[in-house]
Amino acid sequence: MAEFITRINHIGVVVFDADQIARQLEKSLGLRVHRVETYGEGQLKLVFLRIGETDLELIEPLRPDSDAAAYLADHGPGIQHLALEVKELGSAMQQVKQSGVALADEQPRAGAAGTRIAFLRPESLGGLMLELCETVDDH
Repeated sequence: MAEFITRINHIGVVVFDADQIARQLEKSLGLRVHRVETYGEGQLKLVFLRIGETDLELIEPLRPDSDAAAYLADHGPGIQHLALEVKELGSAMQQVKQSGVALADEQPRAGAAGTRIAFLRPESLGGLMLELCETVDDH
């Protein structure tokens, strides 16, 4: 594993109804919601369920013009991205860029749950959507 990656922070899953899926996961698997937030200027509802040290992030588009709504229309519900926790986001971004992977975010930006994030371009990774994620605030 790359030295700057510490763990899988979360798995982002785009869904039509995050509350309904969360209830189903609680009933069938015993998973519990530990955080709900609105993100992206009201574009998304995010519901987090903890599995060990990793979150399952249910992403519900709240606006039809959001990227998540477009993803849902094109692909249907399912895993959209994998978020890798890194030690220092700026340094990790530089290392990834030097390796030849294009960044979707040239500068770190505020993420959900007290994080700073940067997405990598899926075209550079055979279609795989990866997010680099640095925890800056314990939630």
